[in-house]
Parts: sequence; C-alpha cells; structure tokens
Amino acid sequence: MLYLVTLGFSETFALRGILSRGLREEDRVIIVMPSKEDPRAEKAKSSLLDVLTKAMPNLKYNELRLPHEDFYGSVKIVRDSVRSFAERPVYVNLSGGMRLVILETLLGLITANIDGEIEVYSEDYSTQVSFRIWDMTPVYLDREDRRVLEMVRDGITSPTEIAETTGISKATAWRKLKRLEELGLVADGRITGKGRLYLD
Repeated sequence: MLYLVTLGFSETFALRGILSRGLREEDRVIIVMPSKEDPRAEKAKSSLLDVLTKAMPNLKYNELRLPHEDFYGSVKIVRDSVRSFAERPVYVNLSGGMRLVILETLLGLITANIDGEIEVYSEDYSTQVSFRIWDMTPVYLDREDRRVLEMVRDGITSPTEIAETTGISKATAWRKLKRLEELGLVADGRITGKGRLYLD
C-alpha cells in the first residue's frame, strides 16, 4: 500500500490513519510538507518517523517538499510522485498541514488518474470523512445523461421505461445507463453519492 499524508505541526492524524490500517514491509509512506522548513513541522515529522520505524524498522518513505507558492508546480510534483507508485493501493490522509499544501495534494491526486481512499478528520476527531479519489474526478454529462440520472434517482431503472419517458431509443437508454454505471454515478440500480453531485 502507498500511504500519503500531509503533515503540519502534529503527527497524530497521520499516525492514526496509517496505524489503523496496519503497516506492512512492502508498504511505502510519502510525507507531504511545505518546502519552507518550520521547527514544529520538523519535530512532528521526526516523531512520526520514530513511531513508524519502531513498528517497521525497514520503513520505506519519501518526503515531498512542495514549493506551495508555485501552485501548479506543486500539483505536478504530487501527481508525478503518486504515479510512480500507481500499482499499489493508495490511502491518503489530508488531515494535517497547511491548507494550500492540502489543496495542491488533492489536485495532484485527482490529476494522477489513479484511485484510492482519501480520509480527513476534523480537528477534534469528532468527524471523519472518507471518499474515493475517482469520486472527485469531474465527468461530462449531456442533457439526456442528466435526465436518465434523475430517473434512476426516482427509482426508474428499466431501459424500456426510460426510453418511453424520454423519447430516446431503448438501446440508447441502455447505453446511457451503462455509461452512468462506468462513471460511478449509478450502482446496483441506484444513484451513488457521486451521482447526487451531478443533480440540482
């Protein structure tokens, strides 16, 4: 597995995310931080590595130091780094660190054209949000696609019924349903969370 964590002044979020999934010898950790060093962040990185290397003495890790003032350059650094490990499952924790670095990291992941799990904790740990990278990848839907998606939301999933209601052919209705499934907007005859994002 590839673990990618943004790191700020505390290693707590990163440790919680990594250790809760279990670290194995073949895993790799990428620590994302701003290029400008800060003693508090360096202390957090040192603490993170101390704990992780006690759990896994031969820990493989990389540091990504992002020149956060170069937005597109930072996005590209993340994208290229993640792509080089694309054959592994990816877990990302975006709970710590500078907001700009978190945003650059998120966009780098989206543009890398890989999937994986992203997790974010609230500052007080009371809320955890988890979503797939591909759920954030935008898709283009024409008017007919949106109409079919609305019908699925309303419980109409038969290509015949969709064709009769919309005036498109049954074959076109079937293809549109299939495409919506491939895009992750529909699954098992129901609209997904990602699908709901594309409706008003």
